[in-house]
Amino acid sequence: MARRLLTATLAALLPLAAPLSALGDDASAGVAPAPVSSGHQGGWQGIGHMLVLTQRGSAKSSPPMRPFAPLPAGVRVTSVNWRIDTGRPLPSHASLSLCMPGKCVDLDGLSGRSDAFAGQPADNPVTLVIQVAGRGTLSPPPVLNRFQVLVNYQGEFKR
Repeated sequence: MARRLLTATLAALLPLAAPLSALGDDASAGVAPAPVSSGHQGGWQGIGHMLVLTQRGSAKSSPPMRPFAPLPAGVRVTSVNWRIDTGRPLPSHASLSLCMPGKCVDLDGLSGRSDAFAGQPADNPVTLVIQVAGRGTLSPPPVLNRFQVLVNYQGEFKR
């Protein structure tokens, strides 16, 4: 029952490059690989909750999201999907970014897909960052109630 609910939820939230069966039963972290005859293809998901920013001019980062299980050696990111649920509209001048070590990408909406991390090691952690320009307290503060990323990857079999 829990697996069917997770599958239905993910199907509604993210356009997946990997089959939903590759996501496993753990709704809080990543996935095992989904091998294909010509190489490894798959994806892992990260989920976070309640990221709150209280001050303009500062940034708030999520805890790093990582694969739950070891990935095949040498697999590389092909794309990253995201979905962010907020309780209310974000303030003007709010910006959202996804980051992997050495690179951050500005998001153009609360859900989408990016190829900007293509080629990065697929086991790199991903963080979500929110910031609002200006100074002073944000009232009410922007709240990211729930956020998801799906890191799709591919690699070749080593013989």
